[in-house]
Amino acid sequence: MQNTCGFDSALVDVTSPPTKRSKRKQETVEEFAKKEKRRLKDRIRRRKTVQRQKCEREALTREIKELSVQVELLKRKDDVGIPPTCQKTLNLQALTDERRFLRDEIRKRVGLIHDMRNAFHEQVLQQTGTYPVLRSNGKVPGGGNDLCLKHPESPLIQQYILELAGVYKQTASVFPCSTESSPQSSIIKTTREKNQNGTEFFQSYGTQMMPFEYRQTCHYLWQLVILGHRQEDRLLYRVVDDPENTLAMRFRLHGRNSEAYVVMHYAIRRFEEKDRTVLVWRALAEGEGVFSGMHTDETGWCIVHSSAMDSCAIVETCSRVVPMHIGAAASCVGVAEQFTGIVLKSIEEDILQISVKLDKVLLDEALEHIHVEEN
Repeated sequence: MQNTCGFDSALVDVTSPPTKRSKRKQETVEEFAKKEKRRLKDRIRRRKTVQRQKCEREALTREIKELSVQVELLKRKDDVGIPPTCQKTLNLQALTDERRFLRDEIRKRVGLIHDMRNAFHEQVLQQTGTYPVLRSNGKVPGGGNDLCLKHPESPLIQQYILELAGVYKQTASVFPCSTESSPQSSIIKTTREKNQNGTEFFQSYGTQMMPFEYRQTCHYLWQLVILGHRQEDRLLYRVVDDPENTLAMRFRLHGRNSEAYVVMHYAIRRFEEKDRTVLVWRALAEGEGVFSGMHTDETGWCIVHSSAMDSCAIVETCSRVVPMHIGAAASCVGVAEQFTGIVLKSIEEDILQISVKLDKVLLDEALEHIHVEEN
């Protein structure tokens, strides 16, 4: 009888509800599991940071070695020397090529201006029934304050898309000229340059080391170049030629006051090679309001390639902006500088936004695949 009673009491103890102490213990285990999960994610973030720094150090070491080899080669060439006759021939050939290039550019600009003029005349003819007489500020007498010289959007975008293949061919010559910026630096650097014929342009250059797979980086980068943070008066164009690898859009930027606007027209295309992906774009900034008659012409390149380190990718971006002002706008130096400053600032902001979002989306995807078993 005593054994039976003992068995009954044990049975009662087993079936009795959990005590407050056991509940607290269970909550403590859950909190511990959550803390462990957070610690694991923090360790992964730190590991990615260490990996990025390691990639950057090795990239810098390799560049130092490559530059040392180039210095030695240049010293040897200086010792040998080039005969004066050969040097004169090389200079003459370079000048001939530059002259041919400038002639082609002038022909393109003349054709574009001609198309702009015809489109403007047709627009005024439809509204007033007469052909316009332009003033020096690009406006029509009696035609309203909002009727100004504008590029027709569709022909402009079509022309830019046609030019992208030629821009792509210049990729190899662009980035060797940008090696002054250290490859491990993620800071965007904008400098004022001049080409051989004295034309001034602004160059923005930036490099970012991504501690993620090359293909993964290319996939998300193409989704971000659509510039989703630019939403004011945004318009996406339907592209017929290679729509999977071509984007075209328009949006508006604000100046310092309510009467200053900048309209941006973009066309960008992706070229996928065996070991790298190249993005090239053409863009036009059009001034409105107090910026009327002011323009900038932009050409840009972005290359993504694998690093020598495993699971790392390098993203390099270079953008060149040429100011172009029409009529009386060319004499408004202060306003023109303000207009150019807005355009350059927007380019730096776009590169920075894409860089930050790319890093975030890749890190979030890596963390999504982490599972911590809770005991």
